[in-house]
Amino acid sequence: MIKSILNGVKIASLAATIYTTGFGVASAEYLSDITKIPSGNYAIEKTHASLTFKVNHIGLSFYTARFTDIKADVNLNSTDVEKSSVKADVKLKSVKTDYPFPKKENFDAEIAKKFFNAKKYPVASFVSKSIQKTGANTGLITGDLTMHGQTQTIVLDAVFNGGYDAHPYTKNPAFGISAKTKIKRSQWGINEYIPYVGDEIELALELEFVKK
Repeated sequence: MIKSILNGVKIASLAATIYTTGFGVASAEYLSDITKIPSGNYAIEKTHASLTFKVNHIGLSFYTARFTDIKADVNLNSTDVEKSSVKADVKLKSVKTDYPFPKKENFDAEIAKKFFNAKKYPVASFVSKSIQKTGANTGLITGDLTMHGQTQTIVLDAVFNGGYDAHPYTKNPAFGISAKTKIKRSQWGINEYIPYVGDEIELALELEFVKK
């Protein structure tokens, strides 16, 4: 009985040691202040990145889909965040709708073709022009979105979620942001099925970046 209890204590102690030191989770300092993140060039961490969009469907629901092939880079100036810059590319053929009858119809391919003309215009690109801080961890990122052969200015409402000077697993500096915006797809000449499928598109991004 005593031996069993002692073994249990040893196992619990070992588990605590692994948790606090073996994986570096508890010892990594979480930084909620963006000025504490090392400046430099950061690339998107694709396994923890998403871009989703919502569009009104005949007034009944907001149809939601996502893109899975995203490339993004941030040149971070943490001492003066407004001097930072962002650029991103999205491959439009990577649209995923989770259509429930894929054997009946390749709906993803239909959306890529009819809405985005992805064969002719395979990539949507964003290049920031300015960043305006609106709070300690919030800001507006203004930039040009080129899509469907046209370029329009959009504004991303962004939130700095936090970061690390040494990521718990990779040990590299890292940070994450959330961003959202609304656009009118007709401004890019994407008019398919308006007004039955809405003109206004809600975009939402969840992105993690790791220092190159």
